Amino acid sequence: MNIILFEEEELSRPLPPGDPRGLHLRKVLHARRGDGFAAGIVGGGIGEIVIQGIQGDEVFFRYTPRGEAPPLLPLELIVGAPRPLVTRRLLKDLTSLGARALHFVTAELGEKSYLQSRVWEQEERRRSLLEGAQQAGTTLLPQVRLHHGLEACLAELPRDWDRFVLDPQRGELSAGRCRPRAGSAVLAVGPERGWTDRELDLFSAAGFVFLRMGERILRTESAALVGASIILSRMGFL
Repeated sequence: MNIILFEEEELSRPLPPGDPRGLHLRKVLHARRGDGFAAGIVGGGIGEIVIQGIQGDEVFFRYTPRGEAPPLLPLELIVGAPRPLVTRRLLKDLTSLGARALHFVTAELGEKSYLQSRVWEQEERRRSLLEGAQQAGTTLLPQVRLHHGLEACLAELPRDWDRFVLDPQRGELSAGRCRPRAGSAVLAVGPERGWTDRELDLFSAAGFVFLRMGERILRTESAALVGASIILSRMGFL
């Protein structure tokens, strides 16, 4: 936890007993009166908390704003909805990476039962996003959308952004040699069993460039993180 995040209304009261932020301050950081720690308001600015005192398991603090959080990066990802455990990791890690939006798609070869997982409940999903933001030291969370079918997702993408899809079979251009020109990009990564030919044809019709990352077939989470990092590097953000 490299930043402690609060909702704005929480700044006027102490952290209550059992709050994981208070536990982290007391047990991990060994906070004492007068100590300062990086903090911020979810979706807002970055600042600092100074510990005013610890009474029992309650942590009293004062928050001082210091500035704005760095903006999210101009990258959106389309991911064929993977198993819930992988989804949780992707929500955290892609938030840490700075992606602006995450589009999860119920792909034709995807396992439909994954959509019944608690990971898609608002509070559960938000918990993963907050963990990713706290790891990155930021306050900003990406937009997360779940689309029932690829067509619905493609209809909502930003216009005039570069569009790339990872596919080991159709990819003719190495991801490390792609040349994003718009300064913003969408990257699509398939589910565990890949995209169907029909879905790949939809990407082609929507102007996506097919990329490859070697001859090996990677797991969805590995492909998403490596691919996103390559695209951000090619755009000059990493």
